[in-house]
Amino acid sequence: MRKLLIIWLIFCSVNLFAGQAAAVGAGDSQAQRSEQRVQQIKQRAIKLATELSRLEKQLLYPADTHIAIFVAFAEPVSYQLQSLSIEIDGEMITSHVYVSEEISAMKNGGIQKIFEGNVTQGLHELMVNLSALDKQGNVFSRNTIYQMEKLPKSKYLKLNLQPVSPENSIIFIDDY
Repeated sequence: MRKLLIIWLIFCSVNLFAGQAAAVGAGDSQAQRSEQRVQQIKQRAIKLATELSRLEKQLLYPADTHIAIFVAFAEPVSYQLQSLSIEIDGEMITSHVYVSEEISAMKNGGIQKIFEGNVTQGLHELMVNLSALDKQGNVFSRNTIYQMEKLPKSKYLKLNLQPVSPENSIIFIDDY
């Protein structure tokens, strides 16, 4: 939020400067120089915003504790995904209730980032709980437990949601 406020203030001041330069402009060459200056300031503001975003991410999610979890359909599924929740070491880290637009996007190959955060190094237990509707409209749920090791680098996991199988295991977790 603070970053957006800074960017907004920079653009407002740039636009104010441009407006004053155009109003005072003593001729076309002065206006052109002012416009070039405004464009240079805008480009610098964009570069600063990009750098600020990168630094903020490094500060919030250092590589030695960073984890990101993604969700995707591995292949077409016959069920209607309703919700997904994830726990690490018994602590709920995220849950999400899906709307039809999100499901449609995922069925068309989209990947959702469901969680980004920090986890200490070492072994952890990841539990994924899924709730869905089958073709008949009956609610069913599945869960999967995954043992993961967090090393001193960023960890990326992908939850691949599979079609319902006779073994009832429809969530497969891969290092990404």
